[in-house]
Parts: sequence; structure tokens; C-alpha cells
Amino acid sequence: DLDVVVPPGHAREVVDLVEALHPDHRWLHILPELIATGHIQSIDLVTDGIPIDLHLDPLKLEIVDSRHPEAIWERVTQVEVAGSRLPCLDTEASLFLALVHLHKDRFRYLIGYADIARLVARIPDWTWLDGLASSEGLTAPMKATLATVTAELGLNDPWGSPPRGGKRFLWKTLWPRRIQLIGAPGRVRYRYRQMFIPLVGSGRAMAVARGWFARVFPPRALLDAYYPDSGGPYFWKALAGRLQRRRQRHHQRRQALAAQPSDPPERRP
Repeated sequence: DLDVVVPPGHAREVVDLVEALHPDHRWLHILPELIATGHIQSIDLVTDGIPIDLHLDPLKLEIVDSRHPEAIWERVTQVEVAGSRLPCLDTEASLFLALVHLHKDRFRYLIGYADIARLVARIPDWTWLDGLASSEGLTAPMKATLATVTAELGLNDPWGSPPRGGKRFLWKTLWPRRIQLIGAPGRVRYRYRQMFIPLVGSGRAMAVARGWFARVFPPRALLDAYYPDSGGPYFWKALAGRLQRRRQRHHQRRQALAAQPSDPPERRP
């Protein structure tokens, strides 16, 4: 798929971009309100069969906003692709986002590990990564993720060990080795663990609580976006929509598990 990060303050351009790339997108009629009120951090599009993840927030932690998105934007550089120079994030910023996304992907595919290993080998100075992780309150989960990748691949960890203590224990409880690298089932299982990423960090407890509350009781505009086929009063719409979504995901989970080998390899605890 293709990930596109949009600079802050470009709401009108986002609506125009979605209309051009995915003109029948179901959110299009309410997209200006969703963006203007900060209800969404990303938009999923499909154009010419290519999935596009349009990031309005570079980290896209879902229940909390990035504290310093400008720090990511300061790392924009140019690369040449097929004779054209395109703006993209540099190696350090790309590694930070890759560590976040490996969390969100539930560590399910080896390609995510390989991407991180490729980026790690190209970073000479970890000072900026230390600063961003600290300012975003994500030092513990980011270092734990890199430690997991390097241990699995038998590589040296240049960033140092993650902090020990309760946060480290919580991280290992949420992302134990037995759920890593399980392939397709990881697409439909353990989905909500990504909501704990900022909680495993530091200084985010109140923001996480507000984010969880907004997730359970979203604004009406967001409820309409998530469950367009459900009608009725607010609480009925929320309940009916979530029950329908749960049935769909249960079906997806059964399909994914049925497609797995009958005797998959065991993962160490």
C-alpha cells in the first residue's frame, strides 16, 4: 500500500485529494467536518486497486494526537524515483514511524521486521530519535519494539535496552512473543492492543483516558462515518453498528484461521 502524510492546516486540500482519488468515498460528504473538528487522524482510500493510507497525524496513534508533528515535518527530504524527485521522510523519521506501525500491525509479518533492520543499518546518530521518543512519551514502547526486532533477527540493538519496570512488564503482556509473526490471523486478532501504545509510554494517562472515552462515545459525525448503514438514536446506532462490525470481524477471523496450516509452528512464550 501507499502511505501519504499530509501537513497540518491543509484540510481543504485533503478533501479535494480524496474527491480526486476516491470520488465515491463514503465519508466524502462529511469529511470537512471530520477534519475540521479533529475527529479523524487518517483516511483509507483505494485508487486503481492501490490502498492509500492518508495520514492527517504523522504517528496516527488514534486515541491521542502527536505532541510535536512539526518534528516529523522537519525531517522531509527528497528522493529520486523513476527520474522524478519526490518529498519523503528521512531515515530517522521513517524508522520511528516503522516502529509505531509494527505495533499497529501486531508484529504479524516479517516484512515489518526487515524494513526496520534496513533502516537501522543506515542511522549514524540516535540523538534525534531519543529526543522525539522522549517528547512524545514513547521511549518505552519504541525501544521495546526495536529490541524485539533485533533479538528476533539476531542483530545488535544500537538504541539500548528499553526501560525496565511496570511499563516494560505491561508491554510484554500486551505484545507477548506468542502473538508475533503469526501471519494472517494477526490481521483480525488483537486489533485493540494498539490503543495501549501511548499508555505504555509516559505522561499520557489523562490523554489516553480522554481518547478511550471518545472512542466509546464518539461524536455523532464520527458515528455516522463508522456506521453509515445503521440508523436510529445515538445509542441505538452505536450498539447496532458495533454488533454488526463484530459479526463481520468474527467472520473474517474464522476465514483467516481456516486458511492457516493445520499445524503452525510454535512460538516461544
